[in-house]
Amino acid sequence: MEDTLPVKRKHSCMLLTVIKDKIRLGDIHRFIVGFFTSQPLPEWCVLDQPEYLQQIVLIFLPGLDSTTLKTLKSTSPYLNSQMSTTGRYCKIDNASKRGYLNDFLILQEPVSFNIPNHLSGIDLFLVQPEDFSRNNYPQENQKSYVKTSSSGTHKGPLGIDCEMIKTSCGTELARVSLVDSKYHTLYDEYVIPQGEVIDYLTKYSGITKNHISSASKTFSLVQNDILNLINSEAILCGHSLENDLQALKLFHKRIADTALLFPHSNWPSKNSLKSLAQKFLKKTIQNGSHNSIEDAITALQLFQLKLKLGMSFGVPQCIYKENHLCESLAQTNSRTVAVGLRIPNELIKGNLSVDYGGKVKKYLISEYNVIICEWREIKKLGAKDRQEDIKEIVKKWDMKIKKLVERFTNTMFIVANGEGDTSLANHLDQMRNEQFFKWTIEQERAWRQAQLNLNQNFALFCTPD
Repeated sequence: MEDTLPVKRKHSCMLLTVIKDKIRLGDIHRFIVGFFTSQPLPEWCVLDQPEYLQQIVLIFLPGLDSTTLKTLKSTSPYLNSQMSTTGRYCKIDNASKRGYLNDFLILQEPVSFNIPNHLSGIDLFLVQPEDFSRNNYPQENQKSYVKTSSSGTHKGPLGIDCEMIKTSCGTELARVSLVDSKYHTLYDEYVIPQGEVIDYLTKYSGITKNHISSASKTFSLVQNDILNLINSEAILCGHSLENDLQALKLFHKRIADTALLFPHSNWPSKNSLKSLAQKFLKKTIQNGSHNSIEDAITALQLFQLKLKLGMSFGVPQCIYKENHLCESLAQTNSRTVAVGLRIPNELIKGNLSVDYGGKVKKYLISEYNVIICEWREIKKLGAKDRQEDIKEIVKKWDMKIKKLVERFTNTMFIVANGEGDTSLANHLDQMRNEQFFKWTIEQERAWRQAQLNLNQNFALFCTPD
């Protein structure tokens, strides 16, 4: 229980009413982002007097489903009263395989790609100038970078790939391969590094100590060779070309990038060149390690196939972009803190702070706009003799949430279970498999109920009466 709480705020008349029976965790994400970024609120809810709302607290109660909560009406009167109040309760779709926390933080939105009307022919397949900065390609006149010119000897489509190693100077160029439209090797050189080699990255680059020991050209010589070969009007093909061009410190205006021409369904993630080769060219590459000549040829072949079959070839029917809750909130300097739950490093983005050992009371009436917490007492229980423990846990939760809602009248408390009692369901699953021929009717009923309860996810939107 919370012992002491900050001073109570001024009473408000703020109220959220849910007008749909069932929503997703992503819909709660949309509501929070919409409110704090002044965007339209989703259609599943109505917020009265939003000017009173200053803070949103999302409390996850994993292991508690709506059916179990209803059976504990006498020990959780507040939560049950919220369930029975029109507009305060709704069902939640089951979490995806990514997990409920991921489903809440990361919203997958469909992306539409519009082809500029002024483009036609081969220009449709090239990276446009306005996309250079967005995709981290070198910019024209960028300091210490060089650019191709009309004096380059080859104008036809060219395939390029670079391999890098890690040195005391950072990531350095180690090999450059260039092929022509008929897949003949125009250039293939290893580069003498400026710094001391720390890691050859052989697994990814195919580079070994022997390769670097036999290198005869410095970076500046290799860069000059490439400038002499690539005409500024040539189409330069590669996969994730920003990495190659950055390594070469080279600006080239006509580029075709297979990572963009064959987009991943979960944008901005990218398909690997290996997966594209297997799927569209029916060939296996990088079998063991990378070979830059092979990679350059493969990228060029994919580009040529795209030219032949059109812009829609290799594009998923629906492409999704991931929007992180905290990155969206950071656009308006809104801050989020996760209290009492472990957040994987890859999910810590935007203005998200994490306090694994903290308590909610520390962050109420603070500079944080959104507080996310997780109470895992039920999840920590063993699979046996747990019913009385669950009653006591839910009773404490009920009292704590009621006290918080009554005291912090400018805060909305969203209570969601996230997931049902997976520990019990998994335990009964295992018992059923091990004791199938000794399984009783009562045990079968308990197993079926546990499976049903996994689908009884809910959310309560608690504001002062």
